Amino acid sequence: MPPPDPADDDHPNRAAGWVLRADATAGIETQLERFGQVFRVPIAPGPRAAALGAGQPCFLLRTDRSKVVGLWAVGEVVAPTLDLPGGLPLLPGEEAMGNSSAGEDRRHEDARTYAEVELLPLAKAIAIDTVLEDARLARSEMAQWQIEAHPGEPLALTSGEVRAIEAIEWWIDAPTDEQRAVLDALLASEDAILDELA
Repeated sequence: MPPPDPADDDHPNRAAGWVLRADATAGIETQLERFGQVFRVPIAPGPRAAALGAGQPCFLLRTDRSKVVGLWAVGEVVAPTLDLPGGLPLLPGEEAMGNSSAGEDRRHEDARTYAEVELLPLAKAIAIDTVLEDARLARSEMAQWQIEAHPGEPLALTSGEVRAIEAIEWWIDAPTDEQRAVLDALLASEDAILDELA
């Protein structure tokens, strides 16, 4: 089965959802502990990054082998992909992801790209082997999650594959009102910086 083409809205296999891969450097643990959700995931730039659209289903696949490799959070894309130029100081949200330390120069020399998401953690992660027991998902791009030809590139899902993931039984650990308020304030503090980039 050919992979969905995220660059062509009229393509019959156009991506209906996305899987974002996150390793130990992605700041996921820090986000979950502080905000009770994942709001930003580093991804590879390119056509797929640009194709992420607000409202599309999105799933977080953690590939850190010190944890359960599998689905850890579910939700949706909430905004266009965030492309930041090299030389721009770290945004407050980037610092909150654990991307800086005391005394470190806050100016980041490299360009970076992020998926802007609202991903709520599962009460219990679902191992990738369990996910791929579904025949539809076994044929999906998720089955190629270990292939690093394009590291960090979002994995596209068809509508049937999205439904297959949504059919898996899970429970969500929702963030507290306090955690949501802290995240809202943090993101609001970035507005002026992002407006200048627009």
